[in-house]
Amino acid sequence: VGAYTHTVLTNMGLPFPLSIACAALLAAADFWTKPFAQWTDKETQQMLIDSPWADRMLVETGERGNVGNADDTKGAMQGNLTAPIVVMWQTALPVKQALYGKSDNPQAKALQARARNMLGHVLYRMGQHETAVQVLDMAAIDAGEDAARRAQILGDRALAQVAMGLHEEAVAEAEQALALAPENPSVSHVMGFVLYIAGKWADAVPHLEKALRLDPSFSSARRTLANALSAAGREDEAIDLLNATLEKNPLDRSAVLQLSFVHIEKKQYDEAIAALTPYLDQHPDDAGLLNNKGLALR
Repeated sequence: VGAYTHTVLTNMGLPFPLSIACAALLAAADFWTKPFAQWTDKETQQMLIDSPWADRMLVETGERGNVGNADDTKGAMQGNLTAPIVVMWQTALPVKQALYGKSDNPQAKALQARARNMLGHVLYRMGQHETAVQVLDMAAIDAGEDAARRAQILGDRALAQVAMGLHEEAVAEAEQALALAPENPSVSHVMGFVLYIAGKWADAVPHLEKALRLDPSFSSARRTLANALSAAGREDEAIDLLNATLEKNPLDRSAVLQLSFVHIEKKQYDEAIAALTPYLDQHPDDAGLLNNKGLALR
């Protein structure tokens, strides 16, 4: 039986208005028809991610280029992003049983921590920073002593705080995350990004360089490093970094935008146009690049 409903679900503990399509045949063979005590751990986990009361989905998280976003590229206008989340009807009895009914079921708590962590990050990306912090606080409780998950949660919490202008608090949170996961490139990037937004550009650089050493393909860290170098007055190093990126991929739009912007800030307008031209030859209607070309020609 298919049913289309518009309701307010409780998504990881918060009201989350969604229109969802549910199509489920509650046959006798479905595990949720058994007494809860007879569910296996695998069935309990399935209840929380793939059942009539829970499902995985993609949501739009806003546009790249919003201030305070750790994946930003300066000057970029790159369209909408999506992120995976788990939507669950948490007030439904089967879900409540799966989440809280088995004290010896660490998989359920770990999944809850991950789901709330993901939702908190999505809310941060959507600009709902205070709500993101609230969700991440709940995720931290769920995470218990899981150091890797706690580091991710603290990192996302630091991003939300720095976006609210709480720079000192954000730096402190990022330092805690880094202490828990010193070899995690994402956490090193968060540390560098928070310091960069807080105006501590020189302090940000070593953390961003470390993130790239740990993961040479980490494009967001490379973009933030270029921004930090430029802001710290080390424009030539930023230019070298971006030129090295373009040697590997001449049509890396983010690098083209940043490189042209650094040249413009240095009043090197001919160099900015030279950086933009190969990409504009391939994408003549790109609004972001045309904007930078206009700045170089003014």
